[in-house]
Amino acid sequence: MNKSDLRVIKTERNIQGSFLKLLEKKSFSEITVQDILDEALINRTTFYRHYDSKYDLVSKLNETVMARFEQLLTSSLKNRSNPDLVFKSVEGMAENFRKDRNMIIALWRVRDEENDLYSEMERLMRDKFGGFLRKSADSEGDDIEYQTAIMTSMILTTFRYLLESEETHSVKELTTQVNRLIRKHLLQV
Repeated sequence: MNKSDLRVIKTERNIQGSFLKLLEKKSFSEITVQDILDEALINRTTFYRHYDSKYDLVSKLNETVMARFEQLLTSSLKNRSNPDLVFKSVEGMAENFRKDRNMIIALWRVRDEENDLYSEMERLMRDKFGGFLRKSADSEGDDIEYQTAIMTSMILTTFRYLLESEETHSVKELTTQVNRLIRKHLLQV
């Protein structure tokens, strides 16, 4: 099968789109290959020409998202010395994923032994941020594991909020909210 053939691309998009529509209505465990066939208006042979199973389909979708996420995360960490570039990089990352927000939100709901996009994103962020923080750590006072856990949690929670919110927020606005929260409520204790 020629992956660059327009018919192949259209068929895969149809299958993926149909699967994502189904994820808005049903849980992953409830979706059958027959459901995907019915939604995509294709036959079983066509589906199996492209994917081994519904698990293979979700796995390939996750791989695509993770490849983009890793590329954008790596790029954003390279710009850490310039705060303006960091915000631009993170904004670009958020904007890039806003285009596919429905797909990402749907894939986050798929959680089984083989496929858990949110956990994969968390693992990747821990690895990348942990490595970054280890390079710049004080030998005396930095608890890298804790700092990595906090940064990963804050960034993924912000990322999730940006995608799930009906309103459009900038990363800078949300960072200001975090700073206000810390100054106003946590440092007053």
